This record gives sequence, structure tokens and C-alpha cells, in this order.
Amino acid sequence: SAHLISDGSKAGDPVVSLKQFSMEAADVYEERYRAERIVTGVPTGVSDLDMMTFGQHPGDLTLLAGRPGMGKTATVLNWAKYAAEKGIGSLIVSLEMPTQQLFDRLVAMDTGINGMNIRIGNFNNQQYRMVNDSISRLYSLPIYIDDRGGLEFSEMRRTIRRQVKTHPEIKIV
Repeated sequence: SAHLISDGSKAGDPVVSLKQFSMEAADVYEERYRAERIVTGVPTGVSDLDMMTFGQHPGDLTLLAGRPGMGKTATVLNWAKYAAEKGIGSLIVSLEMPTQQLFDRLVAMDTGINGMNIRIGNFNNQQYRMVNDSISRLYSLPIYIDDRGGLEFSEMRRTIRRQVKTHPEIKIV
């Protein structure tokens, strides 16, 4: 079975003939046929994107680009939260934003309370209860964050491999 994140090693000859691969492909097609689903990979929760990509699959690289303040971080957090609610883990490598800020954003999305109010603690008793309920919900989600800024690509790769090995539920980074 394929993994979204390669462990960087393949035993033996990396070249495969179609004769060798055909039986493996037959099993894949049978599984797809029996599953009867359109989104076959990790869903993002954005139905238009999922219909175009059929979800995120092993080896996929999805680039999300935009100007500052366009909602890139919010989108990624929404994707991770959506997948996590379905038991699919994610690793977020944040080179710019500390974990507390990312968590603040998740709580704001989860509660509907303005993010600035979450950040400065400006909420009433009912909202405070909502925040605590949100923390309980987020507590159980398989989302992992590395907020070390300035990581070299090689260190990032080592971290990803280590986390995937330690937390096999991680399917997207």
C-alpha cells in the first residue's frame, strides 16, 4: 500500500516492469471499484477541490499560494481539521507562526469567536465555556505542529519522517 510520505528507501531494484506491476494494479482497481466513492484520497473539505483532485493522494504536492492576509493559513488549518475529524492525521510545519497562534486560529474557527478576541482573551462567560469546549474537541484531533522557524529542508525532511514513523496516522504534511 502506498504512503503519502516516502521513507526514502526501496529494497532491491527500484525499476519495475508492467508485468510485475499489473497484479498490484489489479488489486488497486478492485479496491477502488468496491469502495464506490469519488474522493479516494484524503479529503480537504473543499468540495470543488476534492472533485478536481479526488482528494490528496500519496505523492501529491498541493501548492496554496496567495498574497498576505488572503487566508492561506486558515485554509490549511481547515484542511487539517477536516481530515483530523475523520481520523486522518496531519503534520503542520510552520516556519512563520508559533503553535499558540495556530491554536488560537483553530479555536476561533471552531467556536466562531473573532480571532482577535481569542488572542487577547476578550470574551464573556458563555464564550469562555465555548473556548474550553473547543479545547476539549481539539485535544483529541491527530494534528501535530512543528513551529521551529528557519528549518533547513534536510532537517524538515528528517522531522517529517520521524513524525510519520512515530504517528502512523499522519497522512498529510
